[in-house]
Amino acid sequence: MTSLQQALHSIAQSPDGPEVGAFFDYDGTLIDSYSAGAYFTDRVRRGAMGAAELIDTLKLVRKGDLSDAEFGEVIGKGILDWAGFTEDELRALWLRLFNTRTGATVFPEAWKLVRAH
Repeated sequence: MTSLQQALHSIAQSPDGPEVGAFFDYDGTLIDSYSAGAYFTDRVRRGAMGAAELIDTLKLVRKGDLSDAEFGEVIGKGILDWAGFTEDELRALWLRLFNTRTGATVFPEAWKLVRAH
């Protein structure tokens, strides 16, 4: 039995119900990419990112291995962009990005684990 099969078997044998939760990391775990890249690329394509912000973001991205503070800065910029959005608007944004960008990068094994839950 493979480790995936073992995990699926364990899930099937585990308790269920509203008091049970399953939590998954998304970037680099469920998907073979980073959703921030899809988000920032989308903003650039829609003309929603100014030149100064684009340059700052590209500098960080080109650097590669970001420190925790730098990573927090990139994520913080994205989160600030969402101020004033309703929950429905955010859901629509990320559903669109999933359908057009990140969904194609879901690891098949990860998808099976999520579905099993």
